[in-house]
Amino acid sequence: MWNNTVDKNKGSIFLKEEFISVLDETFKYPIFRLESENSVFPLVLQKSIIFGNRLVSLPFADEGGALGNEKEAEELVKQAVELGQKLNVDFIEVRSPTQENHFKSFEKREDYCTFLLNLSAKEEELWNNLEKRTRNDINKAKRSELEIIHGRKQDIAEFYNIYLKTMKRLGSPPQSRKFFEKLFEKMPDSIRIVLAKHDNKIIAGQIHYYDNEKVNYTYNCALAKYRKLRATDLMLWETILWAQKKGIKNFDFGRTRKNSGVYFSKKGWGGEEKEVSYYYKPITKNLEKRQEVKYEWISKLWAKLMPEFVARIIGPWIIKQVG
Repeated sequence: MWNNTVDKNKGSIFLKEEFISVLDETFKYPIFRLESENSVFPLVLQKSIIFGNRLVSLPFADEGGALGNEKEAEELVKQAVELGQKLNVDFIEVRSPTQENHFKSFEKREDYCTFLLNLSAKEEELWNNLEKRTRNDINKAKRSELEIIHGRKQDIAEFYNIYLKTMKRLGSPPQSRKFFEKLFEKMPDSIRIVLAKHDNKIIAGQIHYYDNEKVNYTYNCALAKYRKLRATDLMLWETILWAQKKGIKNFDFGRTRKNSGVYFSKKGWGGEEKEVSYYYKPITKNLEKRQEVKYEWISKLWAKLMPEFVARIIGPWIIKQVG
């Protein structure tokens, strides 16, 4: 557990011990909790014959880095580099740290961005700030008579079945069902599942992380047959309104590759575009391309040729190495 003197309320939801425990119990990663009296810096060792060995803060997270006292955190970053050298990893990766000044000696890359929507505005203003096509998609979903449900832990099974089909269509290996179950077990007050129902059938779902500061839009899935009903848009809009009423300050649309189709879709929600900076410290190798770019050909083959039942079995093993 983290040192009790650290103010955990100031850090990202991904730096909290609850999220670290999900990674620990789901993936059995070697986890290094670098700590001093008032600071913490979690790192995960990911080992892969295919993708190489690296220290990451943190896998399956939008944010990582050190939390706490300025000078102590800087010392922990030095310890992280020494740890990387000792373990002989390819490189150290730190994802979108809040305190970026700790990583001046690292290589900064901006392959991703996000859109941050300020929720202090009134509902009418949020609506008017949407692009016309986004408003049209939400209205279309409303006319489709979709029912939006705030799900519970027991709804993971239905969500997961749709999620598997979606990941197969996108050519991405899926998380295990255990991962989502652990999120609800360890972080019950920081996880929200939203489902869309049409004609008494669950056709789409989303899972968001949240705290008092913001909602993180993380997992989205929908049955291809019903995509034209625009359930994704209505679930997002209902979640934005829910977060606003709850007094949450921002809605974070999550890590996005620039100029992709997803990028232009998220842009339509009126949020402010922000860089998502990753920091790298080469130990034995330089990172030339992001993995999703380097292995894009594998993704295409996965979507086209991989049977769904096989993807369900080996996908979690692969994604453990990807992070």
